[in-house]
Amino acid sequence: MSLVALIYTSCPVQPMGAVELGHLLLQARLFNAQVQVTGVLLHDHNQFLQYIEGPAESIATVYQRICASNRHTEVRTLMREPIAERLFPDWQMGFAETAASVLQKLANHHWAEALSQAERRQPDAPALRVLREFWATHTAPSPAA
Repeated sequence: MSLVALIYTSCPVQPMGAVELGHLLLQARLFNAQVQVTGVLLHDHNQFLQYIEGPAESIATVYQRICASNRHTEVRTLMREPIAERLFPDWQMGFAETAASVLQKLANHHWAEALSQAERRQPDAPALRVLREFWATHTAPSPAA
């Protein structure tokens, strides 16, 4: 089976609260499990960055669905490339909210662990560099006031 990784960014049409994000994640996780897609979604209130990986046909199906969604706009593909193995084999849709919240603290713990494991498996993966850069930029602690 040929695996592909895809990274894209988009902007929410309107701000998404916890309920809307929860609904989005539930739908994504259920659909992704059916089509054997894994990945992670990062959100910073103004932008989404999503990394998905799986069989080429499944990635095409999921991405078409994403592009057709009315929840966001300005969908922009950052990268699409074949991969040898999955970076996030156990995550139908990992999630990290990059705002200062309890959810972020919990998500950061799991994200840091998963990122560390992925880096050990594929240290030079271009997709991993994009994720690492986004993560560092959007989750850096703000300076004390």
